[in-house]
Amino acid sequence: MNHNINNVAIFLGIFARIVGFVIGVLATLQYSRKRKEIQDGIVNPSNRCIFFIPSLYSI
Repeated sequence: MNHNINNVAIFLGIFARIVGFVIGVLATLQYSRKRKEIQDGIVNPSNRCIFFIPSLYSI
């Protein structure tokens, strides 16, 4: 039984790191785009990230 618990814990840890990495990359890309838009004087708000992040926590 302990072997199964260890495998689940390892899987969840790896999954959490992957999700964190993906969120960090997406946030960096979005920040870069928005910064360029602000500098150019054209800001287009996006709701994709607002809906994407909470959907990860509902799994």
